[in-house]
This record gives sequence, structure tokens and C-alpha cells, in this order.
Amino acid sequence: MLLDDASSPFHVAPSSTLHVHAMHAATRELASRPHPATSTVRSPAPGSPWPWFLAFLATVAGLWALERRRPSSGRPD
Repeated sequence: MLLDDASSPFHVAPSSTLHVHAMHAATRELASRPHPATSTVRSPAPGSPWPWFLAFLATVAGLWALERRRPSSGRPD
């Protein structure tokens, strides 16, 4: 910077710092807004959850049956 024929250096912030500051300011602005009432409404997923539950139940039952069929070590429980 030149002032009356004398130059003096000054700090120039890197562009990444300015970008981070802009992102922080935008985040603070979004966080300060009130949440809309529609944000609690879940969007429905396609299909029924029952096939997934039955698949889970069959898997757990199969694993339990395999665990119970292990040969015993000859000692009573």
C-alpha cells in the first residue's frame, strides 16, 4: 500500500480462510432460523416392512437352531 510515497506492507488473508468464514456465517444463519413444523413429518418408504422383519426373524431362528445343535462337551448344563 502506498501512502505519501511510503509503502507499508499489510496482511492479505488467504482465500481458504475467507471461504471458511463465509461457511461459518451461513451455518450460523441457518441454525438461527426457527424449524418448520413440517420437519417432523417422515416421508413414507416404499414397500412394507413385514418382509424385512420376517427375513430377520428367520435368520435369527436359523442361527439359534444352529447354535443349539452344537455337539455337547459331555458335561451337563
